[in-house]
Amino acid sequence: MLELLAPGNDALVAKTKDDIEQFSREGLRTLILAYRDFTNEEFEAEFAKYNAAVCLLGDARKEAVEVVAKSLECNLQLIGCTAIEDRLQQEVPETIHNLLRVRCPTHCPRDRQAKKERERERERD
Repeated sequence: MLELLAPGNDALVAKTKDDIEQFSREGLRTLILAYRDFTNEEFEAEFAKYNAAVCLLGDARKEAVEVVAKSLECNLQLIGCTAIEDRLQQEVPETIHNLLRVRCPTHCPRDRQAKKERERERERD
């Protein structure tokens, strides 16, 4: 996302990078917020391009939508970032525990898996 920003505002970009790093160390899911202003004429022109792109079929549609998206998602103004704790859905910890107990292969990043195991152990105590 940061590569899509308009030049300038280096202080806010640096602060946002620091925030993202801190949030990531805490295991939080991050979201960078940015915007771009359009005049009514620009919006109408881009909207027409988008509508034409989504009416295509197959690979042509995918490629045309990507072209429109690239033309829209540039020169963005950074607002900042936010983060949330990524909680598991109901019964997922128990399911992971049971899969691991019967030695079923699972894909779970090690740090998250360790965190889940610690949480399960706390719940048992």
